[in-house]
Amino acid sequence: MVIWTVKIMKRALVALMIVFLFLPLANAEREKVTEGEEKELDQVEQYILRLESETPSVRGKAAQGLGRLEDARAVEPLIGILSDEEAEVRANAAWALGKIGDRRAVEPLGSILKDESQEVRINAVWGLGKIGSDVSIGPLVVALGDPSPKVRRAIADALGEIGSPEGVEPLLQLFRDADPEVRASAANSLGSIADQRALVPLVGLLMDGAPEVRSSAVTALGRIGDNSISGNIIVLLKDEDQDVRKQAAWALGELEERKAVNALISSVRDGSPEVRRYSAWALGKIRDPQAVPILIDTLRDMYMDVQGQAAWALGQIGDPDATEPLVRTLLYGHESVKPYASEALANIGKDAIRPLVKALDEMDPNTRVQAADALGNIDDPDVVRPLIWALGDRNKKVQRSAEKALRRIGTGAVEVLIETLEDPDPSMKKNAIEVLQKIKDHRAIEPLIGVLDDDALDIRLKAQWALRKITGVNHGQDPKNWRNWWEKNRDRYSKAE
Repeated sequence: MVIWTVKIMKRALVALMIVFLFLPLANAEREKVTEGEEKELDQVEQYILRLESETPSVRGKAAQGLGRLEDARAVEPLIGILSDEEAEVRANAAWALGKIGDRRAVEPLGSILKDESQEVRINAVWGLGKIGSDVSIGPLVVALGDPSPKVRRAIADALGEIGSPEGVEPLLQLFRDADPEVRASAANSLGSIADQRALVPLVGLLMDGAPEVRSSAVTALGRIGDNSISGNIIVLLKDEDQDVRKQAAWALGELEERKAVNALISSVRDGSPEVRRYSAWALGKIRDPQAVPILIDTLRDMYMDVQGQAAWALGQIGDPDATEPLVRTLLYGHESVKPYASEALANIGKDAIRPLVKALDEMDPNTRVQAADALGNIDDPDVVRPLIWALGDRNKKVQRSAEKALRRIGTGAVEVLIETLEDPDPSMKKNAIEVLQKIKDHRAIEPLIGVLDDDALDIRLKAQWALRKITGVNHGQDPKNWRNWWEKNRDRYSKAE
């Protein structure tokens, strides 16, 4: 009896071994069929097919793939797996539906706002915000009492993303939330909506014990743009938290509040470089000449970002008293600050021309580049000849900067360029021809024909090439041929002007 039992067990063991050996082969064959079928499908259809996989990770990755493709064909299949047994799959499906942004997903996403998984609820909230329809607000309001502060913060963000006035009252409710990050998110979202109903509650939030809440509240007030509460913001320039002070300076700049000038002048001396930088920016936005002396001093701040913002602000104010300090910054300042000084001098205008022309003689090529660039931004004929001269600079970058400057001036430079065609200096003459060729102003045609009589072959060749580029025709180097052509076509080109 024992012998027979052993034999039976051996046979059973052999049978099991056969099953285990051939089962993977069967699965592989089935997988091959699936892959073969998938090759006939486009990518969206392949991902939809994989949503039915028995492997949770395959379903989850397929949902992510559908979200990245943002194809509306995936909406119904993704809605179908919002009830998947795996939380990660449900979360990915909610995210994907938000990426697609189809309104059909609003009700299904709302239905999983009570899901046991926090990640699923957060993604559902995010998805409703991305869909961005007013109909998304109802489900979000119902979920305001979610036990997770992360979910409530996501709701605040979503209501801001939707941007509807219907979201104002629910966001105001979140001002009473126990979590400071939720209150801060609610304030940020109200700033995005910019509804006047939030004004007084946001002012109240400026007294919140959490600095991140005060910072968000003052930022929101800056976005709403009501100067009636500027006094409440000015007080925050002395807040104990540097981020609050920084955002207060930003808000006052956004409001362009002139009553804040003295307080902002004091803040330019703040211990925090970020506060100093934002205060300088705000003074530039307000454009009050009272700020010029402190901004000039700030050009020597130990932080380059602060120096650059001070230079920008001086340019916005446009006071000629800032010209010499800005020129010094252009000549001797840090490379990262020089572009700001150049732009500021261009904004000051005519008073900056002489020092900028002088800067074209400086040893440092980067200084000459910035000077040429700044001159090109000044709308005055007096800048043209110095820029033509700079075209002959030994440094290629300076040459390119001068050329770009002249091309920016464009037709405004043409008259001076034409006059330069009679300059006794051959290099000035050649430089003028090259720029006229690139500007392609028809007023230059007849003067360039005159240059074809020049004694210098290289100048004649440059003039001929410029005429070809401007007119689109070629009459060689013979001035007579060009003059005959011009007599026949003068009226046509004059009308084109």
